[in-house]
Amino acid sequence: MSAGTTHKVASSKGMEELNHKIKQLWSSSQRNLVLSAVLAAIVAAIIVVALWSSSQSYRPLYSQQERFDIGEIISVLESEGIGYRMQEQNGQVLVPEGEVARIRMLLAAKGVKAKLPTGLDSLKEDSSLGTSQFMETARYRHGLEGELVRTIMSLNAVANARVHLAIPRQTLFVRQNSENPSASVMLELKPGEDLKPEQVEAIINLVVGSVTAMKPEFVSVIDQYGRLLSADVASLEAGKVNAKYLEYQKNVEKQIIQRAADMLTPIVGPSNFRVQVAADMNFSQVEETQEILDSTPVVRNEHTIQNSSIDQIALGIPGSLSNQPPVTGEEADNDSQNTNARSEVNRQYAVGSSVRRTQYQQGQIEKLSVSVLLNSQASPDGVAWSEADKAQISTMIMDAVGLTAARGDSLSLMSFNFTPIEIDAPPALPWWQDPTVQQPLRYVIGGLLGLAMIMFVLRPLIMHLTGADKRPSELELLSHQMNQSTIIYKHEKSGNMKNRSTVACPKKALSGHQVWM
Repeated sequence: MSAGTTHKVASSKGMEELNHKIKQLWSSSQRNLVLSAVLAAIVAAIIVVALWSSSQSYRPLYSQQERFDIGEIISVLESEGIGYRMQEQNGQVLVPEGEVARIRMLLAAKGVKAKLPTGLDSLKEDSSLGTSQFMETARYRHGLEGELVRTIMSLNAVANARVHLAIPRQTLFVRQNSENPSASVMLELKPGEDLKPEQVEAIINLVVGSVTAMKPEFVSVIDQYGRLLSADVASLEAGKVNAKYLEYQKNVEKQIIQRAADMLTPIVGPSNFRVQVAADMNFSQVEETQEILDSTPVVRNEHTIQNSSIDQIALGIPGSLSNQPPVTGEEADNDSQNTNARSEVNRQYAVGSSVRRTQYQQGQIEKLSVSVLLNSQASPDGVAWSEADKAQISTMIMDAVGLTAARGDSLSLMSFNFTPIEIDAPPALPWWQDPTVQQPLRYVIGGLLGLAMIMFVLRPLIMHLTGADKRPSELELLSHQMNQSTIIYKHEKSGNMKNRSTVACPKKALSGHQVWM
């Protein structure tokens, strides 16, 4: 056998061995199974990363107060192929935030309506001429109860409500309309929620304003635990009055402090003084009425009566002879005449008076106590305030806030060294918690994870399956075999067979083969 034939056989054997290894690799069922599993894991990871990076927020489709049938909503969403979620805490339906308006319009077009109590719209149904007045009144009362229930259920803390109205029948006789209407309200509160007394009072006023001639004391409010919530409203009124007085007192003290601060700021600076005011105020409601009479009376009416009469005295023997009128033209004798004179004066005096009605204002200041603290370091010499400066500042503050000695007001002015206040700056928000960074960061992290998976998982796997990562010894052996075949082919073609020499190849590379040159 010639050398050329020997090298051709060796080259063909090397190629056949390489092809055999590749076929064996691809035909191995175990390798195929591993490849399929890894590829499936890579695809799943890519899908998870894509979904995570492009995830969108969900929000409730309707609030709990709107009372929609969840079954109808889910049926429409599934028929339209719209994705949704269910909130485990309260059973609300969650949909993508950007699709809320469109889904609501779709549900309205499909006829999905809120399940609310029947209100006054029920009066339009089944109305006929043969309906009695009692039925009309009952339907109106039932509709009014439904309207009140709808309004009360709109409160955040109320899950459900029932209202019962007792409206007495009105007659034409006023004396017989002595009964007052009343109402009972039953509330079902949400878990962990409670109503404040102000909210209970608001519900009572809502019911009172909806029924004619109803008074707040005839409205009862209870919850699902049987607690009478309306009992706290009466005590709330007294608390409101006290709170109003305290708030007014605080406002008065703030105004006085502001007056003193306006005078001290240009002198000592905004942070070199402290002012506190205690105002003793009287909130008693006093009304006084006075009637003042004039000291000199005035004649209001005077009536004078004067009467005078002359009577003839009868003389002689009683009888007809002596009882005769005087002769005409003859003067009567003065001895026989009696003159009567009467004078009467009636005067009515009027005494001038003035009525004064005084209603004293509530919240009058009875006493003021003002305390001023100055920073000694803010004095002109930077050590302490002099007594003259303190006296001037005290006089200035007394005039500014209106202190009077007759009322018993007092002012105290002291000076001390202030301790510097160290204000810690609020910690900066970490950059990864910044909302403007979180969304772009999702896409960056998703891209990096995908790239890392391709470079460190998918690429090594493909290289391993295609033989690109074989051992260096095998690669060198195949390379030497291919090069040796090429050299033998060139020597045979040129016909240069004169000088033969044996070249020993490395054992690891050529596995004992020799090349004849």
